[in-house]
Amino acid sequence: MAISKTAPAPLLLPVLAWTAGMVLVRHLSVPILPLLIAAGVLLICAAALSKVRIWLLFALFLVLGGLRFDSMSLQESPLAALLKSKTGIRQELSFRVLQTLSSSNNNYAVRMENLAGQPLRDVLIFSSIKPMIPGERYRSMADISPLTSDPILQIYPSRYSAIAYQLGGAKRLQPSLMRYLPARLRNNMLQNLDAKLGADAGWAKGLLLSDPTSKKAFNTELSQSGIMHLIVVSGLHVWFIYLVLVSLLRIFVRRHIAEMIFLPLILLFAALNNWAPPITRSIIMIAVGLIARWLQRPLSGAQSLSLSLFIITLINPAQLFNIGLQLSFICMAVVLFGVPRLYLFNPDTLMQHHLRRFLQHLFDGLILSLLVSLAITPLTLYYFGRASFNGVIANILGIPLIGILLPLSLLILLLPPGLYLSHIFVLSYNALVQLWQKLVVQGAQMPFSFNGAYFNRNHALALALLILMAFLFIRGKYKLGLVLALPSLMLAGSLYFLPLNKANTADVHVFSCGVADCSLVRLASGETIMIDTGGGRGFTMSDTAPSEEALLHDSWLQNTLLPWLGRNGIRKLDYLVLTHLHADHFGGLLSLLQGMKVEHLIISDDTARQPLWQFFASRPYFKPRYVHTITDTISIPLEKGRLKFLHPDKDFFSNNENERSLVCRLDSGGQKILFTGDIGVISEEYLARKYPQELACDYLKIPHHGSRGSSTDAFLRLAKPGEAWLSTSFRNRFGFPHPETVQRYRYAQIPVRSTMEGSIRTRLLQKD
Repeated sequence: MAISKTAPAPLLLPVLAWTAGMVLVRHLSVPILPLLIAAGVLLICAAALSKVRIWLLFALFLVLGGLRFDSMSLQESPLAALLKSKTGIRQELSFRVLQTLSSSNNNYAVRMENLAGQPLRDVLIFSSIKPMIPGERYRSMADISPLTSDPILQIYPSRYSAIAYQLGGAKRLQPSLMRYLPARLRNNMLQNLDAKLGADAGWAKGLLLSDPTSKKAFNTELSQSGIMHLIVVSGLHVWFIYLVLVSLLRIFVRRHIAEMIFLPLILLFAALNNWAPPITRSIIMIAVGLIARWLQRPLSGAQSLSLSLFIITLINPAQLFNIGLQLSFICMAVVLFGVPRLYLFNPDTLMQHHLRRFLQHLFDGLILSLLVSLAITPLTLYYFGRASFNGVIANILGIPLIGILLPLSLLILLLPPGLYLSHIFVLSYNALVQLWQKLVVQGAQMPFSFNGAYFNRNHALALALLILMAFLFIRGKYKLGLVLALPSLMLAGSLYFLPLNKANTADVHVFSCGVADCSLVRLASGETIMIDTGGGRGFTMSDTAPSEEALLHDSWLQNTLLPWLGRNGIRKLDYLVLTHLHADHFGGLLSLLQGMKVEHLIISDDTARQPLWQFFASRPYFKPRYVHTITDTISIPLEKGRLKFLHPDKDFFSNNENERSLVCRLDSGGQKILFTGDIGVISEEYLARKYPQELACDYLKIPHHGSRGSSTDAFLRLAKPGEAWLSTSFRNRFGFPHPETVQRYRYAQIPVRSTMEGSIRTRLLQKD
């Protein structure tokens, strides 16, 4: 009773405590045993102490949320445990094909049934030799490797635990009709739409079956126009289907019967979409509301949201940190609680004037779209580095268009080809798709969006706090708003200026970017140094003018590292070192120069003479403050350290680009880190002969990704690192690291950490 008097809904505060517990345990890594003890103590105290029982129950929910999150670690599958101790396994497995991920590469999402006689239920990616049929069961030998999970760079958890590469033939097994019906039905529906709609089928497949074809083709335009949510199968589609289907069924049956028929149909829709989280969340919310109505126990909006969130996170706690869940619940909260009632006309006369009623609905839609766009801005700036208010206008046409395209796509799917009516529907669909695509392109060109402005966590929280205050005033809560205004502004200001990293801390990141190199050093002085920029596409080694578009938009740095830098508050680089002009080292250079400020860019004189470098230097956004050309051994002083370039010196010559890589040693805090680019045995012998005393280091970036032509015994004896870092990936086409190289590090008793398991982070502690 006490909770219901002080909260909008009885479940709201307990569920907030439950989710807060999950957040705390995720970030603080609290062991499960202390949480179990705390839960038991709180339960006993709550039973015995009635005066403070309500607060003890809140604390209990907090601990229980943490326990539920921690319990996920106890649910590790045997396959995941096996792949933790091995880089790969070769075994026979049987599996069911769930869906096609890439028809051109024969990649499929599959659910394992059996591995070497042991039942398993892991979902992984299967790369087959020949095409497979979704819904069918197969048995095949395969090489299974773990998919790299990078806790540093990745903020979206992968759905797949591993990747399997087929070896030999695959035998089709006896199907189980009912169990595999959704996957088969989905595959048949996709083929049906392709046959009927041809090149324009992508939009219908996206609306009905979450197929990403058209989304990928128009990804940039959809994001900038602010109407991505209309084409991605989401809660909006589920609510639309509910309204349409229940309205049609109510012509023939009573409302509660129509709703009972709706539930199994929408569950089939969810199964066809592989139980996509947004659809599942919406179904739970609708089911909660329907059951409450049938039991004649109406729920408030806050109660419905709270119960839905509790069920979702109870089933899968990881969903709490899913961007889709966060966006959908914020949008629903705005719809239920954040929209003020504003009238353009006298509300008493609206029902008598159709035009006024239409204009009022249009105005309400604009206000709702504006407020939703405002509410999700902190999240979109944090996750995507963009905020768009173009959707406020684009939704005016976009929502009606999708409202027609969705049922039209369904009718085209269901009706047999050859009918005159089917032909009319296809023509109508094609015309509407052309109109939709024009809207997407025109919406993206509107000026009410901005990109590349990644907010770090503190900045996003500060903005969210200010927006929450704005909603209080929008909803007319002036007294509460004025009371909270000053503390909210102070807290927001503190968050904005609070540094993400502790003062006087230093670390090194060697990023997981495939068979490529990119490292970042942050010194205690605040200086930042990047060594190389990862890989890129769009050129060959002989190109002097590669594809600028590909280098800007199809590089690992653009798609992965720039967002990470923004979220970690890194807005500029003090030093950027480009070791040599190979694609796996300069691939992200143009994206980096376009996306952030660089003070000092350091290259070799050999790099400066190459036509490819002249191409880079001629770009209009090539604006580092200083460009330094290394011609001989030199030492560059830093605020708290020194960057010493050892190679190539003025006497070294080689026709091999790798051998001409810049080699530099960073000295800071009494520690030495040796970065070696892609040098091989020629350069290593030269360095050992000319600068033997300069090679000693605490940390060594392993040369040339662990190639057999590098890391000689003599070089390792002189370097004598306490730890070595290897930048490569599983199953790469070069076979890096080569076994001979791995053996040399083992014989030298040098511990090796590899980016195959994710990005490497090392704290640099001050030596006495």
